[in-house]
Amino acid sequence: MLPTLFVVMFAGCPAVPTEDSSPARADTADSAALPDRDEDGYTEEVDCNDADATVNPGVAADGCNAVDDDCDGTIDEDPDVSWHLDADGDGYGGAGEAVSACVAPEGYASGTADCDDDNADAWPGADEACDEVDNDCDGEVDEGLPTDIDYWVDADGDGAGDPDTHAAACKVPEVGAFVTNSYDCDDADAANPVWVEHGAGVGAGTVDDPYRKVQDALTAGVACVIVGPGTYSEDLTWPADDLWVRSTEGAAKTTISGSGTAPVLTVAEGSSTLATLEGFTLSGGGGRQVTSSGTSGGTTYYYTKYYGGAVAVGSRAAITLRDSILSDNLLAEYAETTSGSSKYVTASYGGAVYVQGGSLVLDGVVVRDNYAYNGGAFYVTGGQLDAFNTWVGANEGYAWASLYADLSSEVRFTASIFDANQPTSSPGGLAVYDATLQLDHVDVVSHDYGLLSRNAKITVDNSIFAGNAYGMQLTSSTLTMSYSSFHNDTANFAGVTDPTGTNGNVAVDCMFTNFRDDANPDNDTLTLLAGSPCADAADPAELDWDGSANDMGAYGGALGGW
Repeated sequence: MLPTLFVVMFAGCPAVPTEDSSPARADTADSAALPDRDEDGYTEEVDCNDADATVNPGVAADGCNAVDDDCDGTIDEDPDVSWHLDADGDGYGGAGEAVSACVAPEGYASGTADCDDDNADAWPGADEACDEVDNDCDGEVDEGLPTDIDYWVDADGDGAGDPDTHAAACKVPEVGAFVTNSYDCDDADAANPVWVEHGAGVGAGTVDDPYRKVQDALTAGVACVIVGPGTYSEDLTWPADDLWVRSTEGAAKTTISGSGTAPVLTVAEGSSTLATLEGFTLSGGGGRQVTSSGTSGGTTYYYTKYYGGAVAVGSRAAITLRDSILSDNLLAEYAETTSGSSKYVTASYGGAVYVQGGSLVLDGVVVRDNYAYNGGAFYVTGGQLDAFNTWVGANEGYAWASLYADLSSEVRFTASIFDANQPTSSPGGLAVYDATLQLDHVDVVSHDYGLLSRNAKITVDNSIFAGNAYGMQLTSSTLTMSYSSFHNDTANFAGVTDPTGTNGNVAVDCMFTNFRDDANPDNDTLTLLAGSPCADAADPAELDWDGSANDMGAYGGALGGW
């Protein structure tokens, strides 16, 4: 009986109040009958969404989800989204001011990824533009764009850049003193260079007020001259100085057209091969006129002679011509007339070039369509001629249409071509008398005689003689030859022991890419075909310009990439 009495007495006791006495809580005795469908501890009487356990009066913060999370009758009153100032309006926030709101306030955007919030062209994922700005916010400026614009520093503000300060980008930087040329020879002196522009006024030689004539610049007493494109009708006399004269647009667009009564360029004295003329066509020269007379056998001879159509270099002078064209310089033809006991003789020497005792260097020069009685292209007497990557073709002369050299002259051609220089008489190729000639990686093609010599010293290496009637005829001369090919029409050698079969010399068809042997050099392409027996057959101690085995001919060797 005691256990039953105890139960009855306990059931009759009053309920003990708790701290949370809300009648709506699902765990109170009075609300036991009310449902709590989402089991979040709140019955449907107070739970404004009893199907969602994340919505009930006990939610601490009503964040941004368009829901009354805390069932207080207000939606999203506790925003939990940060918005950052978008000062440049590009849709991306920066690292500056931030506010909390469920919807972006005007002038604000999400995130802080904008690397430059003052520039609407810079934001994450933007296309990189050539503007010296990190447009895509990846920490790099102008990456992935072509860097094909070359520029140089112009420290003295004369419009010409220092060649030692080269840089390249997608455009010239807007901040700093930069120009797109490397013309300056002294970037600490605004007086250098002086400028020449075709059609300008008298001028002062500055970039904004240039000279009109090239000769005005040559006599200005400066170190370098820059010449704009055009045809300048004048004869030039080089000063006794190592001047540097350069065109801005190259030989195809910059011509010095001579008067026809003198060489286009006379280099008389005082300069060295540091003196440089670069990027010009010299045409229309008539040569330096010299008259003399003498009596023999009762006849008085009156001589009129012309020397050097494009360039005449004197005995105490020198110059370098680079990336230039010497063409259409036509000197007087040979003529004799008799009047009583008098005879009048006209002759000319060096249609393109006459060197008397001085020195001339050619680098990347085309010599074509010139005429002289002797030496249609070159006449060198007691002087020096050193040529690289030089093309000599279609010159004419009564004799020695290509080259005449005598009186202990020293002549050297490297990686060069002589093609179809035509004589009225003979020969048309190279003539060397009492002089020295060196040929290295040279093509001599389509002449009656490739080479004639007397009392000369001849050295031929890695070269090709082809399509000439006769390769070479030597008289009282010495020949040193190696790794060369002779493949001519009638005979390869006369007056000297045939050196083929020794020292790498061969007598084979070198298989040029295109060789017509028709007296028109414009029809010829003297690179070697694949499988040519002259490819990889030159001096094995040397390499071609591209690092491959050494080829014979003008396009082999270290300078063959022209």
